[in-house]
Amino acid sequence: MEKRRAKKLFTKLGKNFKDKRTRDERDNERDLKAKPRNEMTEEEEYEADILQIDSLMYIPIDWGERDSPNKRRRGQVVKLRHRSKPKIREHFKGLIKLPESNTTEVVDDLDPLWVEDVFRPVFVELVKKCPHQWWPVVVGNARKGDSKAAPPNLITSIRVKYQQGDWNQCLFKATASALHYCGRSEAASRVSNAAPTVQYLSREKAILSLREKVMLHAPEIGGVIAFNQHRKRRKMNCLSLEELVQNKSIFPTMVIPRANDGSASHAVVVVDDIIFDATQSYALKLCQESFEWICGKDGVGGIERAVRFKKPEKTEKRYGRTMRKNW
Repeated sequence: MEKRRAKKLFTKLGKNFKDKRTRDERDNERDLKAKPRNEMTEEEEYEADILQIDSLMYIPIDWGERDSPNKRRRGQVVKLRHRSKPKIREHFKGLIKLPESNTTEVVDDLDPLWVEDVFRPVFVELVKKCPHQWWPVVVGNARKGDSKAAPPNLITSIRVKYQQGDWNQCLFKATASALHYCGRSEAASRVSNAAPTVQYLSREKAILSLREKVMLHAPEIGGVIAFNQHRKRRKMNCLSLEELVQNKSIFPTMVIPRANDGSASHAVVVVDDIIFDATQSYALKLCQESFEWICGKDGVGGIERAVRFKKPEKTEKRYGRTMRKNW
């Protein structure tokens, strides 16, 4: 049964699931997250709590060895008043990140029915497949800022080849656009076509899939340098927003910025002196102001994660190009 369930789950992931929210609804969510708590109604506070959840963990039911229903003999009848209660009942936990204080809060005992109603069914099933592990809420949300297009002073003349529209595909579409800009048109097309199959994976799973696709189709930059990722027994490579802006690179760098409200659900790709944001028609200037706009009213708090495609991987091809000045 578990194998059949897993097969059905990953079949669903290969299909397209359209985000049915309107742009106004997405803008309202951003405004709500920026609203002070003392000005919120009880209903608004409830909605704001949902938007702040950064990760989910599934805790399955635990009957204990002695009281487990599987331990009863076949045909054994248990009277209602003697039936055992589970040692730990099924529930979820939510993780809220507070970027200003660099701390986290855990929300215990989330009802499974509530979680299934709030989050997408495919994502919930993935979380349940790996219990007792934190699953970051899926990356790829369309930008929820105050306007559809960036201010004219932030826009360059470079076209964004692959746009996500209302689909949650920013991770792959932005990378594909950057590859196209760098002269890797075939690799760009392959990466763009793979976007629908991973748009509802967790952040780590989606990034891993992206790395595999780039390694397959653009092996000359298939090897990566990961930034701001905690590793066991290894020193973490750190990258600040200031370093990203000042030390420009010819190598495509996927960036997930974290807003001051704690959200980190949108990815962009930086190369040379521009930013590829798949919600836009034209690339943005690589500067602090662009990231402030990308993160909405609350502004940018820093870089949550970054991956730079830089090293050749199992190939004799070399990545030869010079940096372009676009603004």
